[in-house]
Amino acid sequence: MKKKNLTWKGYEYEPSTGRFYKNGNPVTTTTGQGYRRLDYGKQGKYKPAHRIAYQLMVGRIPKGKEIDHINGNITDNRIENLRLVTLRENQQNRKMHRETGKLVGASMEGSRWRAQVYYRKKKRYLGLFETEVEAHCAYMNFLEEHKVSFLEDMDKRK
Repeated sequence: MKKKNLTWKGYEYEPSTGRFYKNGNPVTTTTGQGYRRLDYGKQGKYKPAHRIAYQLMVGRIPKGKEIDHINGNITDNRIENLRLVTLRENQQNRKMHRETGKLVGASMEGSRWRAQVYYRKKKRYLGLFETEVEAHCAYMNFLEEHKVSFLEDMDKRK
């Protein structure tokens, strides 16, 4: 079996560690948000390392898709920690959602659960509830009352 070429513009990728190397040295440069980045060309051009890692191992990233760090650690570019997702799925894996709840439309605020929804590109506050399930139900009821599909709500944030 032919070994896959795991290089990009002089960078070498090691899938088991998720690290990129240039001239034998590990890449530690990051973007302002903390993602590892691979610099190339002139005038400060770069690509996020997680996107290049995914492309080297899996292939092209389809339009409208993003690469998510499953464990939330944005410097962990091991291939088993990267997955292809929609914007909505990527937003649901943000730190806020991992720490405060799993149900869409619900997030912890103090000792209660806040329900909110994006509707017509604006965030709408729906109230505070005793449980995560109650907040999520308020979110789903809003979508039903306004005849908005669950996925349509999330995808129209842009």
